[in-house]
Amino acid sequence: MIYSIRDGGPDETSVHIRDLAKSTDLPDSLPWALYDAVSFDKAAKGVYYVHRSRNIGPRFKYHRLGTDLAKDSVLFGDGLPPTAFLNTALNDGGRSRLYTVGYGWARNDVFVQDVARGGKITTIAKDMPAHFSPQFIDGRLWMRTDLDAPKGRLVTVDLKSPAPAAWKTVIPETDDVLDAYAIMEGRIYATYIHDAANRIAVFSIDGRREGELAIPPFSSATIRDHGLGKGLLTISAFTQPTITYAV
Repeated sequence: MIYSIRDGGPDETSVHIRDLAKSTDLPDSLPWALYDAVSFDKAAKGVYYVHRSRNIGPRFKYHRLGTDLAKDSVLFGDGLPPTAFLNTALNDGGRSRLYTVGYGWARNDVFVQDVARGGKITTIAKDMPAHFSPQFIDGRLWMRTDLDAPKGRLVTVDLKSPAPAAWKTVIPETDDVLDAYAIMEGRIYATYIHDAANRIAVFSIDGRREGELAIPPFSSATIRDHGLGKGLLTISAFTQPTITYAV
């Protein structure tokens, strides 16, 4: 088990690894610092983590259990400045790793690493004045972006031809802001901001409008995939406490 300890109010934590069968901590631990995306490797023989140095910048590293922390390898992030924020996650059934690098509220970059085939890193979006929210779904890379669409659009990216000119727009920009999206059971649920409230439109997987979820007016609503063919719809309003439904 990986767990962290925060002492007092600072953002820094220390990260520890516990053997649950023996109820003891391993000698391996990450000292007091800023960390993100801490996770075991597939065999639980080592730990991946993002170390956010205030002086050097964020680095994605790997620590093999039982070895010297000073020898931890840097897998991604060399050259990123201290003002950048690095997030990483395994996607696509563990075959691909997504890297997103944020530069304040101004923009973010996106990279994909082919973990299954040797670790080649492909640039999806870099140095563009726009924002990108990527995720792998059923082997395809999807992104919500405001590139060439200030109110947002939903695109798919072919990793064999990742240049922006080759991206396929599935849901184009509308008069409302595209706030989020979820894909479940072959349908796209697009959450929009309309008159300071949310509405959720339903599309086919190829972008044909199929209707809209019935949610109360003047509400905040989110929908997300819960797995096993289920979704979770959360609704809140000024006169209603937060309620979550299985849909």
